[in-house]
Amino acid sequence: MLNALARHSFVAILLAVIVEELGIPMPIPTDIMIVYAGANRPMSQLALLFVLLTVASAIGASGLYAIIRRGGRPLVDRFGRYVHLGPEQLTRSEALLARGGWGGIALGRALPGLRYATVVACGLFKVPYSRFVTAHLAGSSAYIAVFLALGAVFGPEILDRIHPPALAIRLLWLLPLALGLPLLMI
Repeated sequence: MLNALARHSFVAILLAVIVEELGIPMPIPTDIMIVYAGANRPMSQLALLFVLLTVASAIGASGLYAIIRRGGRPLVDRFGRYVHLGPEQLTRSEALLARGGWGGIALGRALPGLRYATVVACGLFKVPYSRFVTAHLAGSSAYIAVFLALGAVFGPEILDRIHPPALAIRLLWLLPLALGLPLLMI
């Protein structure tokens, strides 16, 4: 299934990237889709896919940024203490973001564990959109390039090592979680 998706559907992968960048959990991480998309592709298609994925990432992250910027701070002020986001932690985080500046945002978007936290922090602390989006484009383009290159270089070996039926069964367990978490939040 993933192989057919990666080979035949730019649009599905792009939509998945937008949805995941909006902060909605996906049953199949888009990192895996990007690696699959990079497998067995000519350089011209890789270049086009790189540009389209970077734009899709910027669209999705801009949506999350706008949502957090408009309504995130009251929610964090009200419920943040339940997830260890008190005033002290917010002050430290804001100082860290200010000290890192544009390069810190770009680095945060390039590192897998910090990608969404960086967008949330930029929205919470009202980083100017122009600074956010340019740093986002720089960091995410590096991230996307690495995953496409992994797919291009190691794609056939990766496709042979991943067992789709076992993977599909594991991912089916994630589907209720991906659907249930947003419902619990509502």
